[in-house]
Amino acid sequence: MFDKVSSKKANSWLLFIGVVMLSLAGVMIKLANASVFGVAFYRLIIAAFIFAVFARKEIISGFGKVRGKTLLWMVLGGIIFSFHLMFWIYSLKTVSVFIAMVIMASNPVYATIGAYFLFKEKPRSNFMLSFVVAFIGTVMIFWEGIFDLRSGYKGMLAVFISTLLFAAYILTGKKIRTSAGSSFYIFVLYFSAATVCFICMLLSGTPIVSYSAHSYLYFILLAVFPTVIGHGALNHCVVHFKASTVTMLTLLEPVIGSFVAYFALGEGISSLAAIGFSLIILGVGSLFKNEFYNFAKGRLWS
Repeated sequence: MFDKVSSKKANSWLLFIGVVMLSLAGVMIKLANASVFGVAFYRLIIAAFIFAVFARKEIISGFGKVRGKTLLWMVLGGIIFSFHLMFWIYSLKTVSVFIAMVIMASNPVYATIGAYFLFKEKPRSNFMLSFVVAFIGTVMIFWEGIFDLRSGYKGMLAVFISTLLFAAYILTGKKIRTSAGSSFYIFVLYFSAATVCFICMLLSGTPIVSYSAHSYLYFILLAVFPTVIGHGALNHCVVHFKASTVTMLTLLEPVIGSFVAYFALGEGISSLAAIGFSLIILGVGSLFKNEFYNFAKGRLWS
């Protein structure tokens, strides 16, 4: 579906649109009003089906070319992705969309660390200072959860784990995408992740089909917008941009997501959370200020 997107400008726009679509996920998950495993499974299996229909030629061709080791890496990526989604969805059961997205906004720091060890992408000279500032912001968000049990500190811990898994999933995708087409990789990724979620449903005794029409509607919306378009765009573009650059753009998510959550769910933002968010933006933003400028100019390409 995305294989034909190859120009610099087109990929820049695709990545931006993908991040915007990802920003809608938190609100949709809350509105779906379904179990963690149910939301994750249906979101993924419907997305995999969409790719199977609209990118069947690329997928069939990919199975004929892929090597066993590469396929195993794809399945590993799917496993990581499934647990990222399950921890993410669980966290949204107890914390606000804004807080979840603020903690998730720290993921570029972890992606930078991983990219250094995996791809020898050297961090900037100001990395440690930026890391400390962003980390303090994250701690402030956790501090609010510890002293306000209604915020769900367990949910915040789940977001943090989900954030680390997100960075790992992006780095895995960057490794794989150098030797596989985007449509084939994304289909295997989604189908593998859906399989893991389905196994979790069976093991936990979670109902498989007894959901309302309202929930199924949001399963479809989650599959189409944040998953097919959002994560699909990230997985396609990760081979064209640095891993840290792809995750850097997720800083837009708390801004867009909190705006949508305010109107759709009536969620407000506390002063402590706002300060923590500002520190994360300051830390990660200073680390990638040149990328922000170049991306706006359509120059990012690596």
